[in-house]
Amino acid sequence: MNKTNDVAYLLRNLNSELFNSKRFMIVSLLYIFGKMKLSELRKILGLSWGDLDTHIKKLVEQGYVELWKEPGEKKVLETVAYLTGKGRQEYEKLYDVLRAISSQIETK
Repeated sequence: MNKTNDVAYLLRNLNSELFNSKRFMIVSLLYIFGKMKLSELRKILGLSWGDLDTHIKKLVEQGYVELWKEPGEKKVLETVAYLTGKGRQEYEKLYDVLRAISSQIETK
């Protein structure tokens, strides 16, 4: 297999659900920091509630993220997100593919 085919193969195998820029940012934060309140994610990423909701729902549908409610400030329940085992595994695979693509660029 030549270098062009190697890179093409890697690009075809990117996880398109996680490689979406907004979902990638969400999953990256959850991977690095663990559980986070949706209000924190929205504020850090500068997303509207509708945009965040759309992408969180997609991640939940894929089994990458789970949500639950926990008491927040003033005893108000807040929605918290965290990566599932599947989500962590898929994020690590995506990271490995990106690193492999990067190594192809570095050896150019």
